[in-house]
Amino acid sequence: MVQSESSPADRTISSSVIPNQARSGIINALRILFELDSDEPSSRRRGNTHTCEDQIITEHEQEWVEYIRNDADIGIITLAKYHHSENFYLMYYFKGMLIVMIIAQWLIPIILTFKATKSYMNLGWGMCPNNAPAPTRVQTFAIGLVYTSKISFLVAKKLKDMHCSPLLNKTRSGGKIQIFVAMDRFMYLFYEVLVYLVNMWIVFLTLDPLDIVFNSLAIEFVVILDDEIKNMYIALFPPEKKQMCLEKYKKGNNENGKNPIKRWQFCLVKVIYNVNLWSIPFFILGFFILFIFSLVCKPGGEPGPT
Repeated sequence: MVQSESSPADRTISSSVIPNQARSGIINALRILFELDSDEPSSRRRGNTHTCEDQIITEHEQEWVEYIRNDADIGIITLAKYHHSENFYLMYYFKGMLIVMIIAQWLIPIILTFKATKSYMNLGWGMCPNNAPAPTRVQTFAIGLVYTSKISFLVAKKLKDMHCSPLLNKTRSGGKIQIFVAMDRFMYLFYEVLVYLVNMWIVFLTLDPLDIVFNSLAIEFVVILDDEIKNMYIALFPPEKKQMCLEKYKKGNNENGKNPIKRWQFCLVKVIYNVNLWSIPFFILGFFILFIFSLVCKPGGEPGPT
């Protein structure tokens, strides 16, 4: 019996089909594992008929969708609190990832500041050595001008965005979501201005011009990290159809009248808002003082005696 040999073209086609099928199978498995979007309804995939994804979005819920997507009130702290998944482990996995991002945003500036301060103190130059070469001073001046302009526009924009959304009940009869919204607002305004102020201090302490640029880029990365994470999260988990069950947000806002915010929690929210608002003039004043101080006392040149 003569066996027909497959041609090289047939072997090429079959070898390309198998990896494509395997790749499609892996992608579908990951979609099911992480409960991502697919053409098949979620109730058919998991056998459920009352999931958040299958609900018809009302006009009021559509307002919540737009609020979650576009309003600065909702940051990664609120997303971490109200993230929802039918899979217990996945729910806390993504909650944990959001919390890790928050911790990273605080740790990176702290570590950079500690490292720059320690390296500078080891030189034994004092607070105002005033021995930087002209190119380093020019670079510091340029970075200071960029930050001065950026902080001015940044603060103006963020104060303009701090409007009171009609959806969020910010009264004593509101819900506990006010706490997380206040913390997101704190990160949105107070934190970003503080980080730029810290970076100006790092620019003053850093001697190498390249290190100054790299540290500034690192700070820029940290500042925009929460916005990038929120955009990716919303793209991965659309509030109108996936994990973020809108009922959790409405319950957190006490729309059912059964879960009002506690008095001490409401007082805490007021404190956060006031600190967030009234600290800005002091930050701006501190930034201008540090800017002038950096130009006058900028260290550089050869290390002095220790």
